[in-house]
Amino acid sequence: MKKHFDSVDRQTLWKLLRRYGIPEKITNIIRNSYEGMTCRVVHGRQLTVAFEVRTGVRQGGLLSPVMFLLTMD
Repeated sequence: MKKHFDSVDRQTLWKLLRRYGIPEKITNIIRNSYEGMTCRVVHGRQLTVAFEVRTGVRQGGLLSPVMFLLTMD
């Protein structure tokens, strides 16, 4: 399941939130929290250079399971 969280297409997610009647203001707040999201990987006790993450939902986020289930529905 962990890999499925990484594969969620965010553009589809924003459309689904609107389709389910989530107010545009809330959708924009969620979308803005994902803008410019970066990640770094530990490799051999060293951190890699940060890179932008453009797909998926945050693992461990409070809304992530709900947003994941919306895309699965």
